[in-house]
Amino acid sequence: MKKWATTYLATMKLVTNKSTLIDVLGELILEYKLDEANPFDAAGKDAGGGDDAAAEDGGGEEKEKEDKKPKEDSETITIKFDPSAVKKYNTNTNWRSGEGTVKKVTKKGIEADVEGNTIIINFSDLTEITKGLNETLFKKKLQEEENKLDPEDEKQIKDLESEMGSIANELGSAFDSAQGEIEKEVEEMPEKKLDEHKQKLNEAIGVTAVIGFILALPKLVEIITKSIAKLVKLIKKLTGAKKPETEEEQAQWAQKIVDFTHKWHKLYIKAFYYMFKMSGLYKKAGIKSPALQMKVANIFYYTIVAGLAIAAGVGAIGAFKTGVSQAAHGGEFAVGTFESVMAAVKSGEVASFLAQLGVEATELA
Repeated sequence: MKKWATTYLATMKLVTNKSTLIDVLGELILEYKLDEANPFDAAGKDAGGGDDAAAEDGGGEEKEKEDKKPKEDSETITIKFDPSAVKKYNTNTNWRSGEGTVKKVTKKGIEADVEGNTIIINFSDLTEITKGLNETLFKKKLQEEENKLDPEDEKQIKDLESEMGSIANELGSAFDSAQGEIEKEVEEMPEKKLDEHKQKLNEAIGVTAVIGFILALPKLVEIITKSIAKLVKLIKKLTGAKKPETEEEQAQWAQKIVDFTHKWHKLYIKAFYYMFKMSGLYKKAGIKSPALQMKVANIFYYTIVAGLAIAAGVGAIGAFKTGVSQAAHGGEFAVGTFESVMAAVKSGEVASFLAQLGVEATELA
């Protein structure tokens, strides 16, 4: 706090224009928050490390309010279906109607009451859902059930999520130990190489420019790839010898990647920002704007996610987008940044980085 206060007073003396002062202080506060707090500290706390921490604060009061909320109207939902198609897989029941009331929705289909018989109706055989107070909720439930992963898939997500949290801890310790060496590496970067990278970054802060600059710092790359490679190995182990081939199979793996990375994605982006900031990389590259600095961290993070996708056998961007749309946390996934990375994976810089993770760009169809 003392450091921030000293800088604040110095800023007040130097800047007299009110609008300029607001802009300067805005950047100063953002920089202070990201610079002073080591994001790796949160990785050791399961709830605090990811996005679930806030949900646990003040839980008692929220739960009490939740308990007092009125329950949703449970009006019966009537559905219509193709009886000739449904009879083919409900052979031990006796009924004629093409209409019934919903009892339960499962991933396999709808369990409905038809003329006193309990039958299963495939989603594809539905012809109409009658208007009712719960119609919207029912359709939402249908979509959720169709997108729901099997218990085995859910376990894979939990395993990968846990591994990602452990790796965050490992990364933090490795960076703390090697920070001095990395700072020296940044400082001693050959001028000719530095000028080449700065020129590319000045032209555009794109995927190849960012990865190319980071690759010029072997020690930094070593500690990151050594840890992330463990996640790549786990994904390859889970997919086994049989990689997903159809777009549907690829979309399922994309969905898993989006969901297991969700809990930790903000921490990882902040962690990469922290590592690049504290090592002097941003300063050396001449990237002064906090917004551009965060863009670099985002590009780097999504390059790693692209590596995970390729390792899982997800090569079609269309399949990945489908997976994002089906994922529980797809709304927070930066599809645009991911697409930019996937478009560059076969470039020399990105392919070289992914190879150090144990991922070959040639695996991408």
